[in-house]
Amino acid sequence: MKAYFAGVQDLSSVDYPGHMCSVVFFQGCNLKCRFCYNYKQQAISEKTSLENIFKKLKKNLGIVDSIILSGGEALIYEYAILKIKEWTKEHELLLGVETNGTFNERLNKLIKKNIFDFVAMDIKSNFNKEDYKKITGFSQVYKEFEKSFKLVKNGNIAHEFRMTVTPTLHSLNDIKNINEVVKPSKLVLQRFQPGENVLDKSLNDKVFSAEFIKDLKKYAKTQKNVELRFWE
Repeated sequence: MKAYFAGVQDLSSVDYPGHMCSVVFFQGCNLKCRFCYNYKQQAISEKTSLENIFKKLKKNLGIVDSIILSGGEALIYEYAILKIKEWTKEHELLLGVETNGTFNERLNKLIKKNIFDFVAMDIKSNFNKEDYKKITGFSQVYKEFEKSFKLVKNGNIAHEFRMTVTPTLHSLNDIKNINEVVKPSKLVLQRFQPGENVLDKSLNDKVFSAEFIKDLKKYAKTQKNVELRFWE
């Protein structure tokens, strides 16, 4: 079996909290988030066999206890996910997914089948389709995201929500409003990383003010569910 893979990150201590994992990246995404740093993985190129991916994952079996599926958007490839689940079960590994949440029916089905042990879901903007469109380029999938958000937050599966905080796109008030919806679930605030692979290159010229960073850190200290990532 083949699928559109972008590659494998051998080791990560960040993507699956409390675990050492390998990360499998899929190609292709149905959104065009302005701050995306994996935008080159949105394009579909040549397929790679699952056996080739498994061969790469086997190298780390003595080190990792879990696999995270990322992208692009992993839930595009349901058939590959099911095969990867068989492989991780055989090797006694946990399986998690990082998703934008826009494939609600598919996510619901896979969670019911106990395919995932952990879900990391992206929060793009305030919880309304207008702001969602400004970030992602699309509004028609917002309702699907919203259903997936409620599914994960109100369900029994281990999870966290992740937000890439980006200069000029997100204010401190945005973050506070978003967290009021997210809490008591964990909200990870990741710092935007400029670079040549960012989709909207105009964002590379934007910076956070010292005051914003100071106020953000002050706010995070008052919130038991908030974690700052990549801010040092």
